Amino acid sequence: LRVAIKDHEMGNLTAIFNAARNYAVDNGGEFPANLDILLDQKRLRPEDIRSPFGNGETSEKSKKLPPAEFEKWYSHHSDYEYRGIGLRLPATASAPAGNGASEFGTLPPKIIIACGSPIMRSSISAVFGDGHVEFLDLEEVQAALKAESELREKLGLPAIRPPESVRKAQELERRDKGAGG
Repeated sequence: LRVAIKDHEMGNLTAIFNAARNYAVDNGGEFPANLDILLDQKRLRPEDIRSPFGNGETSEKSKKLPPAEFEKWYSHHSDYEYRGIGLRLPATASAPAGNGASEFGTLPPKIIIACGSPIMRSSISAVFGDGHVEFLDLEEVQAALKAESELREKLGLPAIRPPESVRKAQELERRDKGAGG
């Protein structure tokens, strides 16, 4: 069961990557500004943006919002944080014009396209610019974010804040260490 859930998570992140990349190919290399665009264009299904691990926000909202408002919110709610804003696929010099996907290369593997919420307070799932998906512990996430930030600066891309999921995981870890010590 654990393997199936992990595979589901990886499949969702891969679907987000593929939808965002295909959107970019169809739009001059520009990644979409948000996941809503991909949902509205039917490039993603609502279930593609729902983590099997959840993130706790859905149950909170269902308690606070009237049913109609909750349904509206939930129709575009994602358990994943999209980080593709401002990204652009690099053009390949050797590709003849008009060949679609062959006109573009891949993003550097250090760029994070989307990431999930903390899993068991210690692991965060992420899909990177080359399409690979990883489960990272908090130390690995910090290193990945540092590498991504440096690369964004080098490539002239806009800075992007660390994912909210990382902040939450760090907060939970601090709280757990404080309670244990």
